[in-house]
Amino acid sequence: MYIDIWVLVAIILIPLALIGFGITIVILLKLNDIIKQIKDMLAKNEKNINESLDSMPKILKNVDEITYKANEEMKHFQGAAKNIEETVGYAAATAQILSRDILEPIGDVLSLLGVLKGIFIKEKKKGLFK
Repeated sequence: MYIDIWVLVAIILIPLALIGFGITIVILLKLNDIIKQIKDMLAKNEKNINESLDSMPKILKNVDEITYKANEEMKHFQGAAKNIEETVGYAAATAQILSRDILEPIGDVLSLLGVLKGIFIKEKKKGLFK
């Protein structure tokens, strides 16, 4: 008994083609149902979608204005921060000068007075032994 190769191929490919065709039809039917659901959802929300799309330019304009104002405020803040930095620098320099030119000499004078006091004034001891 002799089986032709083309007959064997036809016997295998025809059922596979039918199965593939059936799967394709099922997929297309499900895809059709999904598209109908999306269409119904869009029809139900058409008013909301249109309102949202109409308000988008206003929202974008507000975002632009807020961004512009925020940038302007940041510029003012940077200027204020620079002024504060300079003021702190001047205050630190003044404190250093005050410490070096006034407080150190006063400290030296007080130390000298302490030494002089120790030399000229003898403290009396309190207690049992005088």
